[in-house]
Amino acid sequence: MLFALSTGASLFDTPSLELSAEAGRRWGSWGLVGKLEWNPWLRFAGEDKLVKGVLDIGVGGEYLFFDDRCRTAVAVGMSRLQFDTEIDKKGRKGLFFDVVPVGLRYPLGGGGDGGEPGGFTLRFDPLTFHFIEPVIDDVIPLVVFEYRTRVAIEWTP
Repeated sequence: MLFALSTGASLFDTPSLELSAEAGRRWGSWGLVGKLEWNPWLRFAGEDKLVKGVLDIGVGGEYLFFDDRCRTAVAVGMSRLQFDTEIDKKGRKGLFFDVVPVGLRYPLGGGGDGGEPGGFTLRFDPLTFHFIEPVIDDVIPLVVFEYRTRVAIEWTP
């Protein structure tokens, strides 16, 4: 089993934050994870500087390499709009797709790296690609593409 909590941000195109949790299982270098993520968006104009953004729920896979010090990961799932826009209502559902081309992993001790039990690992994803489309069945779909930087703490019991 593995559990991870992460936070990140995107300052390009649509500035946003990310808070997420993952749980999954690894078989050697391969892993399968479930992901729950809240993605609030930042606005620099208007009264609301932070809007609720989207809630993403999905499943993904990862591959560890370079002695488990690096990882590549992908996730896909449902994206739910968490606020009303001028043309779309809160609760609309669509999809998201997340890609981590290369993330760095640093074991913090107590085992846990390379399949050993009971350890923490610090993860740093310098650049991830996150595609969000919470409204897909409208005349004007709501599409957001984010380039994110993310840090996470992973626990392997």
